[in-house]
Amino acid sequence: MIRKNIEVICEDFKNIENYEVANADTENMWVCHHRLELDEDGNVLYTKDELIKLGRYFKVPADELIFMKESDHIQLHMNEQQRKKISEIQKNLWKKPKRKRMAKMQWAKRREEGKTMTGIEQLKSDDDYREYQKIIHRSWYKRNKEKWNDYNYRYRLSKKSVEELEQLFNKHLNSCLIAEQCGVEERLPKLKKCMDVIRELIKEKGGSNG
Repeated sequence: MIRKNIEVICEDFKNIENYEVANADTENMWVCHHRLELDEDGNVLYTKDELIKLGRYFKVPADELIFMKESDHIQLHMNEQQRKKISEIQKNLWKKPKRKRMAKMQWAKRREEGKTMTGIEQLKSDDDYREYQKIIHRSWYKRNKEKWNDYNYRYRLSKKSVEELEQLFNKHLNSCLIAEQCGVEERLPKLKKCMDVIRELIKEKGGSNG
């Protein structure tokens, strides 16, 4: 569903990307994301207040906007520090016995009311349940393989010292030069992506920018 005051953002809102999907969705709230707020890498270009001052926040053309689920829009605008903070809060909440009991009660109620999407109540044995979990894990990994690999790569690198990161950066830099000289350019995008991650971590740890 779409907020009723969408005309304030864009009078031609039916031509905004994802309009048909957003309008047909009756379960989730969809909001407009201004493309000028962030670049392709998620870096902030303009804040909401800056766009308002520039006259680019209200009554803007449809091609400057895109409909997104409200939850996805919130995630998009979170910086890394906010994500880590929320993640830590959630982890601590799930450690509390009261929270675990409440979650079990809620899911038991959903199963009784037939609201579960998994049909997990039909799994009679532990082996059936384990097999079901494997299928769910494989399905999730297939959908999120690239993001999961990027996360793991960044996590492993975060354990290294600045000196180790700088050595690895130089190693990748030499690999780029060799790939260009040998005409193996298909390796360059992956190498440069790794170098960008290493450069960010070096900067976060107070080293040079690589």
